[in-house]
Amino acid sequence: MAKSKLNFRDAQLQARLGLFSSIASLVSVLLLAAITLENFNPAERTIAYNPQTLRSPAILGLTGLSGFLAVVGFGLGISSLGHKRNARQRESWMGFLLGALVVSLTIILYVLFRMFSLPIVR
Repeated sequence: MAKSKLNFRDAQLQARLGLFSSIASLVSVLLLAAITLENFNPAERTIAYNPQTLRSPAILGLTGLSGFLAVVGFGLGISSLGHKRNARQRESWMGFLLGALVVSLTIILYVLFRMFSLPIVR
């Protein structure tokens, strides 16, 4: 029987996966920002959108995706920090910090959309 090469207890693997997860969450939160702030009017403090389109479910889905990936990156980054055998401490820190940043941005963008959204049927 072949032995698996993936050992999820390995701190270096956790650091690398945490960094990749945090980078993926950064990409998804950038998409979330583009969709959320597309029709933002700062003078009126509104985000106009058509409720008959898939914009609101897309924002909800991207919020969940970016939040999940960021929490995974945050968790893997923090769990691999400080291990003596972890030669990838920098990747652990980057995954941890980037995950924390993306979780914050995700919450801010979702609350911004819910507070200032204005459904307009065209």
